[in-house]
Amino acid sequence: MKLNHIIFSFLLIVIFIYLVFLSFLSTKLKQPDHHNDDSEKQQQSITDNLKSSEKKEKKKFKNLNLPIYSSHFCNGDNNDISNFRYRICHFKNICYAPFHKKKIWFYFSNNNNFQLMNGINSETSEFILNQFPNPFVLLKRADDDKQVLTPWNLQILNSPIPLKNDVENNNINGYSAEFDDSSEVVALYDGYWMENLGHFINDDLYSVFAGLRLFNLTTNPKEIRLLLNSDCSMFYDIKENDRCQRFFKDWKPLISKLKELNINKYEDFIPLLNTRQPTKLICFRNLITGLTSLNFYNHNHIGHSNLFYEYRNHLISQLGLNPYFKPKKQKIIIAYKSEKERRHIVNFNEMINFIKKEFGDLAEIQVEKFYDKSAKEQVNVLQQSTVFITPPGAISQGSIFLTKYTTAIYFDIYQEGKTNSLEGYFWTNLFWFKDFRYPVVKDEIKIDYNLIKEYNDNEWNVNKIKDKEVMYRNYGSIKVDLNKLSLLIQNALHFTNQWLFNNNDEE
Repeated sequence: MKLNHIIFSFLLIVIFIYLVFLSFLSTKLKQPDHHNDDSEKQQQSITDNLKSSEKKEKKKFKNLNLPIYSSHFCNGDNNDISNFRYRICHFKNICYAPFHKKKIWFYFSNNNNFQLMNGINSETSEFILNQFPNPFVLLKRADDDKQVLTPWNLQILNSPIPLKNDVENNNINGYSAEFDDSSEVVALYDGYWMENLGHFINDDLYSVFAGLRLFNLTTNPKEIRLLLNSDCSMFYDIKENDRCQRFFKDWKPLISKLKELNINKYEDFIPLLNTRQPTKLICFRNLITGLTSLNFYNHNHIGHSNLFYEYRNHLISQLGLNPYFKPKKQKIIIAYKSEKERRHIVNFNEMINFIKKEFGDLAEIQVEKFYDKSAKEQVNVLQQSTVFITPPGAISQGSIFLTKYTTAIYFDIYQEGKTNSLEGYFWTNLFWFKDFRYPVVKDEIKIDYNLIKEYNDNEWNVNKIKDKEVMYRNYGSIKVDLNKLSLLIQNALHFTNQWLFNNNDEE
């Protein structure tokens, strides 16, 4: 009897241990794989974003049965219609007829007594305007009145937008409209020298970003579309066209991931409207334009300093890099410019050997060919730099990606009989690093007449150039005085030692 009791107790213990083991095993199987935590979080984030987008889409379509009208708000001179150069506008619910031969824009007003401005026109002395003049805003920077573009033919209709699912208002004036539901905001502008990386990043894309921030609109690239008055096809030169195409591929998605549309190419709009009917309209919920007055080349925008730093951080983040990265050691990076390019360094190899000999014990020395690198590779290199040495021109504009408390050394150009800064308007606004300028004298400038002929074969006869200022500004390459450069590098290293490596300032 006692033996049976012992056996029974033993069996109960075995069963208990077995049940505990099963419970442990079950718990272990249910535990998440920590190696996949990040991917699961990313997937969850994607799911949440999709849900958010779905809610947003439902919200968009919720009120489509109600009459929808246009409205606008402008920043700049709203009291003098002739000051179109300095006017930036945000339009809501504005429509475009891409297949109409006149490329008409429509503003649908719910006010029969629509008043555009209660201000004085300095040219005509009109007090009240009830139509949009042409130009109302400027799409592209213009150096003089001869370059002014008349950006659009904007007509006012006193009716709601004729949406196809609005039975009562559809086909008003013979038109039928659809919204571009893939975009939240579109930016209408004409690019400024889009084959030049400096202008593309720091004039064109920056203008879009600044306009979005000005009107407190989204800066999410997935919700932004660019509407162009011209695109890369304007460049007939193969090299210029290729550069433009590459910039749109590498850099444009950092601001806008949606396909850009050329308002002068009706075929760009066929995928959105599935038709070519002249009476078909594409409408945009938010459109910003007049952005040219925001670009850096147009003015000395000292007041843009903080906004430009925010723009810099936005671009770096969109590339998947850390905008607050801090270099751990001294690194001198020298931008290479081929002798086949304008404004290059004549004695480049001699300069590199000199820098390595004089400063090789104090810093790592690295020569970079930026045009061979992707956008992310370029930014990653520049973030590693503590002293960035660069010739003038577009190549120098990558300075925006330098880290806080680092330095840049820029070579001047020779213009108007003295040393001059080609991009000084730009450098003065970049507060987060210190710039040093290498002043040039006339004897240091070497004119390459073969380059003049190569760049202007269809415009100038190399033997008949009279504009010496253009020669020096555009085709003057630099023979560097190495002792003069040495002093600048010494000062740059001293600055970074003080501010970058002996500074506990937190971002």
